[in-house]
Amino acid sequence: MDDSHPDVLMLLAGIHLYERKYEQAIAEGQEALALGPNNAENHAIMAHILRFSGRFEEAIAMIQRAMRLQPSYPSWYLGEVAMSYYYLGRHEEAVRQAEQFRNLADSRGEEYLLYWYHSMLAMNYIRMGRHQEAREAAAEVLRGFPEYSLEWDRQFSVYKDPAHLERQH
Repeated sequence: MDDSHPDVLMLLAGIHLYERKYEQAIAEGQEALALGPNNAENHAIMAHILRFSGRFEEAIAMIQRAMRLQPSYPSWYLGEVAMSYYYLGRHEEAVRQAEQFRNLADSRGEEYLLYWYHSMLAMNYIRMGRHQEAREAAAEVLRGFPEYSLEWDRQFSVYKDPAHLERQH
């Protein structure tokens, strides 16, 4: 494996994230971006790493750069923006981004991603005091992802700060 190639370095960064080696993940990701500054997918992966590391403003800037580099970006890029806005307490913006995510995912037949959209709505609606809408969105999460539970989330989440995960519930 050629660890001087930006894609290999970003793969290693992603592995480090899931090993919960956050600083190493960020360092590898930064090195990958230095070697391949116009690689949109690597910018998006770095945004993901930054979000899970609790660096939400940087994550938004990184995913927005990925979107500029690849104007026909995957729908999940918008989900990354929405999640970071949620953690910054910018709930109306998070809902707007989630709606854009849903529209793009719908237009591409990506129904399998819609549980994430409903999850984003539920989280934000609770914080906005829109409890009935939050309950409806939560019901849609379970319709699209019946295996989901708080325990499942705790088992598979890689947020550096456990409080970030708990804030989703």
